[in-house]
Amino acid sequence: MAGADGEDGLVETEHGSTDNEGAASASQPDDGGILKGRGGFINPGDMNVGLWYPLRFVVGPDETAIRDEAGGQELAPSAAVFVGDTMRVTLLPNRNFEFEPTTPGRIRTGIDKSGSWSWNVSPKRDGTHSLEAKVEVLRLVNGRYSVVDEKTRNVSVKVKVGTWQGLMNALTNAASLGDVLATLFNSWRGTFAALSALALAIWGAWGAIRWGKKPESQG
Repeated sequence: MAGADGEDGLVETEHGSTDNEGAASASQPDDGGILKGRGGFINPGDMNVGLWYPLRFVVGPDETAIRDEAGGQELAPSAAVFVGDTMRVTLLPNRNFEFEPTTPGRIRTGIDKSGSWSWNVSPKRDGTHSLEAKVEVLRLVNGRYSVVDEKTRNVSVKVKVGTWQGLMNALTNAASLGDVLATLFNSWRGTFAALSALALAIWGAWGAIRWGKKPESQG
């Protein structure tokens, strides 16, 4: 279980000491028992241009640990990383996405050396794109955090991005209600957009059947 560890700066002194006091107090680097581990994104599913989606990244000593940290959510393929007592994960800039963090960048992972980070992301362009996270282990040297450079790893995930126009074209070309349902849940599963479109499709089909029925002839 992880906990937030203040602002996401690399330089920090302990116990309220000043920068000069921190630099003056000589101490051995605290690597926090750095271990080999695993890191990966929660499967982001398909996205639509212009909408916002939650994105989450988890780390732990092994696959079992990151599955536990994911809390039952489906994981994208994980990668080898290093884990320690204090870590930072940064979503790297990407011209195909806007994003904003919803959790601190730097956290203390706790005794289990597991943790998670979250962002809200919004695709700008359709197609298949990659999002990449930089995973860093931090250590304290003379009361200041610094990155253990040789332990830094990058982990990426593929995201399929569509558009509302693409969805409507697929629905228009669907030959049956079964094709409509397959299009919605195979291409747009896991999004509020799919659920909304499904509700509209069912409502429209029901209305067409009800209101388009010819009145029975009299006499």
